[in-house]
Amino acid sequence: MNVDDTIVDLGSLWAQDRYRVEIPVRNSGATELKLVDISASCTCTTVDPKSLTVPAGSTGTFHTELDLVSYRPQDYQVPTRTTEAGIIALASSGERPVKLSWKLRATVRNAIGLNPIIVVNDPVVVGADAPAQSVQIVEHIPLRRIIASCDPAKAEVDVAHAPGEGGLSKLNIRLKPRETPGTFEFPVMLTPVAVEEGTTIPPLTIQVRGRVVEDIYAVPSSLVLGVIRDGEHFEGEFVLASRQSHAFEIEKIEISDPSIQAALDESGRSPESTRIRIASGSFPAGKVKASITISAFDTITERQMRIVVPVTGYILPPSGSGDEETETLGYPAGAIGKGFKEIK
Repeated sequence: MNVDDTIVDLGSLWAQDRYRVEIPVRNSGATELKLVDISASCTCTTVDPKSLTVPAGSTGTFHTELDLVSYRPQDYQVPTRTTEAGIIALASSGERPVKLSWKLRATVRNAIGLNPIIVVNDPVVVGADAPAQSVQIVEHIPLRRIIASCDPAKAEVDVAHAPGEGGLSKLNIRLKPRETPGTFEFPVMLTPVAVEEGTTIPPLTIQVRGRVVEDIYAVPSSLVLGVIRDGEHFEGEFVLASRQSHAFEIEKIEISDPSIQAALDESGRSPESTRIRIASGSFPAGKVKASITISAFDTITERQMRIVVPVTGYILPPSGSGDEETETLGYPAGAIGKGFKEIK
């Protein structure tokens, strides 16, 4: 077997997430060469094909795509950095298979530096405007402008450009109001336009992430009964409050377990917050896994919302019953969880 097993120098490349590379495989031997299980390091996003047959005296090729975008902030604070990727394959030509390897090297040029690389928003209230976010952009080469784009239904984006090498520009991100709770993530594409004619710089993509929450929330967000014995009774409480100081009304309280009772504490009630008291009855021995669901109405936005407060714990059999359980959800026997106290 006589096959090139070498270092591939890709030279200087702009940072980009899909740079296609063609790897030649020259078989200068007298028998057919078979490559199988061609695989690469995580820097390579794809390798195609995964196997290759090269006739004697011929050259075959396979392709890979390199992700030259780094998500380490320090890699964007310098104009250039080096990167490497490895490719391995099992090769045979009628002999015992051997492992071949190729090392790909490149000098990656950063037209711009970003801080932060990933934008994470604080929780955003359903239907409300979120505070604008900004990303600092350092220009490592002279740029005519930087074009920002994203899904217009997700956000409005623009770049306040400060021309000149080493200038500080700023990407502004203004989220559109969202009507349903949950997490979100979307890309923003930045395309640098060089001053030098004929220079094309691939776009860079940053991710914007966050979470949308209801205006009304519970404190604590869950109630932990802990570990108690059958026949012991406990009471607890939690408070519902508005993140935006909106007045709201409690329309209904639903409880999944009849051993739990809940009632509004009228003495501690205000338009923007409500205290709810909980009393436990007699639970059967074993795990407690219940929930309290509150239907509330925001009188300002006229939105209806549901807040779910989980209740968990473990009930031991009566002392001396001979039916002691060992699994107690990690709580020591007799421990009382958050949100509850024993009724004496």
